[in-house]
Amino acid sequence: MTDLNNSLSFGDILEHNIVTNKGVLLLNKGTQLTDNHLTLLSHFNWKYDSVNKVESSNRLQESTQIKVKKLITECIDQYSSIIEKIEIGEKPDFFGVFEGMKETYNEIEGLDNAIDVIYGFQDLDRYTYQHSVNVSLLSGLIGKILNASENELSLLINMGIVHDIGKVRIDNTILNKTGKLTNAEFNEIKKHTLFGYQILLELMASEKIAEGALLHHERLDGSGYPIGKSGDDIPFLIQILSIADTFDAICTERSYHEQRSPFFGISVLLQEAKDNRFNEEIVIKFVRYLMNQYKGKKIMINNGEIGEIIYVPYEEPHKPIIKSNEKMYDLRKVMLKILDFAEKDQ
Repeated sequence: MTDLNNSLSFGDILEHNIVTNKGVLLLNKGTQLTDNHLTLLSHFNWKYDSVNKVESSNRLQESTQIKVKKLITECIDQYSSIIEKIEIGEKPDFFGVFEGMKETYNEIEGLDNAIDVIYGFQDLDRYTYQHSVNVSLLSGLIGKILNASENELSLLINMGIVHDIGKVRIDNTILNKTGKLTNAEFNEIKKHTLFGYQILLELMASEKIAEGALLHHERLDGSGYPIGKSGDDIPFLIQILSIADTFDAICTERSYHEQRSPFFGISVLLQEAKDNRFNEEIVIKFVRYLMNQYKGKKIMINNGEIGEIIYVPYEEPHKPIIKSNEKMYDLRKVMLKILDFAEKDQ
């Protein structure tokens, strides 16, 4: 029998049909493997060319990354054009960027390396626009995890791309300041939520999209701004948007901080949920999704070792089992944590 563990794994794309030794078809060429498929295969003797599988998977990933990079670049161009038109007092057309974001989301939403694809291309010269694109895609992915309807997914994606549009009315010297903001400067930054709401109400006929701009810095405990809404007064989809916004703000390079590890971002989300600022259900499901995407990655542990995430517990996904050389670390049982990826290509 072929060694399943050495040849196929969750998320792989089959280059060929898989048949039993008696010639019975088990799985068709092109199937993306799930846990159920792997369980099925474990019960049969079967034949498969693992070399072709790996090459096919790599070719598909590379092709997707090239296409997504092009789509993201187009979305950044479209969004920057919208900002430019608002700055000179012209009315922009949002349709193009909304369609572009939906096409980009459709390209990545089923991938088992969607996060790698998003963060595999970063336009540092236009990180403000890139942030909006990332938040749009992350919001859609979280919505998918939570079984959002097609209409809700479209709303999340559209809210994400324009959630920071109010920053067009904030002084660039404040937006791009590298040092700590004064209280007065931070109060000025906060106004982008109100400005965004006003701009979108004026330019679009969607109260819900405008609410995304207004409320994405509100927190469940009432500590957010600009209104201080709390609990269920914050729409559920905007709770998703806020989590996507925070995660991406941490994990991308900004004028005022360097790019930080997604594992640091995960720890922030979990603490915010523990402190009742973020919805714990959304956070845990998003963290579970992220950690499963990171399974198999080489990571740095705070004991100085390099390891690999091999198992993600359902209830505590942020505490995976890690293999390092011949040792196994269950982070539910030992006081260790993941610092970052060992290979800085994520």
